[in-house]
Amino acid sequence: MAKLKITDGEGLGKYLYEMLGNKDLRKKFKADPKAELAQFVELLDPNKKWEDVTIIPHFDKENDINLIIPFLGDIQQTLDEIEHSTLANPAYGYPDYCTPGNPNYVDPEAGRTLAARKKSRLRAYYFRLSDYIMTRCK
Repeated sequence: MAKLKITDGEGLGKYLYEMLGNKDLRKKFKADPKAELAQFVELLDPNKKWEDVTIIPHFDKENDINLIIPFLGDIQQTLDEIEHSTLANPAYGYPDYCTPGNPNYVDPEAGRTLAARKKSRLRAYYFRLSDYIMTRCK
């Protein structure tokens, strides 16, 4: 399975929100998702090129369930890592923006004023939107 690394989570979240509300931008995304995503993500495997991968967008709807079945290779890799791990160090990580102490942490409660807190909450939400489409259970 080809994997993507988010390079601009906040930007991707903002883009997704804008794209979902803008018919022309949605049409552009559907026509060439690689070009649209490339401004916010990169391929995780340095040996792969954009030409090697296919992106198949699924748009959630109120009464639809888009069920993505994991790639068996990813499941086996994770099971092997668990089997051979000493579990001495915590390896189960959360995204940087969710990890207090990480330089990329986004505190959704930060700010002295209501306006500042709303700005922090919105920034955190944009990161979560980008995470929504990129997260895989691993």
